Amino acid sequence: VLIICSHSSVLMSLPVECNGILETFVTWEEFESNLRSALRTKARLGASKTVLDIGEGIGFASRCGLITCDWVGAAEGEKLPKTVVLKIPSSLPFRKLNASLPAAQ
Repeated sequence: VLIICSHSSVLMSLPVECNGILETFVTWEEFESNLRSALRTKARLGASKTVLDIGEGIGFASRCGLITCDWVGAAEGEKLPKTVVLKIPSSLPFRKLNASLPAAQ
């Protein structure tokens, strides 16, 4: 499943952490809306949904998360994924690496 979020790539250069998924600009509401649309379902993600950062230290231009879905209201027999991988463009990994390096001389 390919999920396209509506934010411009300009947001990738935000210099600060955001309040969305994995400290990015992508909110749970936007993610759920796009996922539901892609899967053509009326089911919603419940309170037990989780995200695990699976890209820490691997690459410096995005955040990758393994989302465990908690589907609520799925139709009988509806097959929905239990997990989804979400990749979000972000400069935060590079900024964190840069901040950890010694100052240039």
